[in-house]
Amino acid sequence: MPDITQTDNMKPTKYYKDIINAISKKSIDPVYFFWGDEDFLKDDAISKISQILLDKTSCQLNYIEQYASDCDIKSLIENAQTFSFMVSRKIIVLRDTHFLNKKTFEKERELVLTYIKNPVKTTCFILVLPKFDEKGNIIKINFEKSEFYKLILENTASIKFNGLNEAELNNWIVLNLKQQGKAITKEAIKLLLDKVGNDLTSIINELSKLSLYVGDKRLIERSDILVLVNEINEDTVFKLADAIGYKKNDDALKILQNLLDSNAEILHILVMIARHFRLIWKAKSLIKTGKNANEACNTLRINKYFQENFIKQLSLFPETRLLQGFKSLLTVDSNIKTGKSSPKLLLELLIYSLATDNVYTFS
Repeated sequence: MPDITQTDNMKPTKYYKDIINAISKKSIDPVYFFWGDEDFLKDDAISKISQILLDKTSCQLNYIEQYASDCDIKSLIENAQTFSFMVSRKIIVLRDTHFLNKKTFEKERELVLTYIKNPVKTTCFILVLPKFDEKGNIIKINFEKSEFYKLILENTASIKFNGLNEAELNNWIVLNLKQQGKAITKEAIKLLLDKVGNDLTSIINELSKLSLYVGDKRLIERSDILVLVNEINEDTVFKLADAIGYKKNDDALKILQNLLDSNAEILHILVMIARHFRLIWKAKSLIKTGKNANEACNTLRINKYFQENFIKQLSLFPETRLLQGFKSLLTVDSNIKTGKSSPKLLLELLIYSLATDNVYTFS
C-alpha cells in the first residue's frame, strides 16, 4: 500500500515501533486504525495492548472481536459506549474494515464514523484493515480519494504495519526470546533467517520450538539451529510436486527418501506438500476470477525463480486431483498423529497415491 500524503486535518501516521514504545509506557489511544502489509504485527500489537489493559479474569468480558462483513455494527458501537466490567478499560477489535467502504455498508459506515469522532475514553476501539481481501487480492486503498478513509485518518491513531527490515527483524527475534527468558547469538539469528526466511509466523513457530528444545539453557547458539530447524527448501518442494504432477512415482519416492535421510520431520514434509497443493488451488481460483497466471503468482507471492515451473504445474493438477489429494493428506495426517501405522510407510503410500492417481484409503 502506498504511503499517505498527510493533510492538516490528518494525524501523523506512525509505525509498529512507535506503538510498541507507546504501549511500553502504557499510553493507549481510544481509537486505532491498523493497516499495512504485516498482519502478524497487527495481531502482535493487539495482544500487547490486551496485556496492558486487561487481566486474565476480565479478558473474556472486556475483549470483543468482530468482523465488519457479518457483525451487528450498531450493537458493537453500543457496547463500545458502555463501561467495562471489573477493569478500567475494554478493547473492541473490528476487522475487515474495507467492507465499510462499500456502498452496501453505508449505515454501518456512518455508525463507525460517528463513534470515532467522539469515542469513549474507557474503550480502546481498534479498526483493522487486512492485507488481503476475501478473494485473496491485495487491498489497495486510495487514501487521497476515499472520503471514508480520510475521516478514519483524521480521527484515529493511524499505525502502518510494514514488513520488518533486517535490523528490525533481528531486534524483534531478540525481544521475543527475551520474553521467554532466552538470548540468541548473532550467528544463530542469521542461520535461522537463512533457513526459515522472513515470514514472522514461521519464525515465531521456530522460536517456540527452540525455546523448548534448549530447556534450561539460556543462550541459543548456531548449533541449536542446525539440530532443530530442518532444511526443506522451496526448490525441493517444487521438485517433489513436479514428480507427483508428472506421475513419476519413482522420482517422487527418491526425493522423499532424500528428505528423510537429511532428518526432515515427517509432519514437516506433510505440511509442505499440503501448502504447495493449497497454493495451486488458490492460483487456479484466482485465474477463475479473471487474473492471468503471472498475476496469480504475484498475488500469492510465488518466488519469481519458480513461477514458470509453478504455472506448468497448474495444468498437471485438475480440481478433482487436488480434492482427492487434500482428502488423502488429511487422512494421513490424522493416522500419523493417532499412531495407526508407521509414519514413514504412510508418507510413502501418500506419495504413491498422489503420483499415480491410485486412490488409497489409508485405513
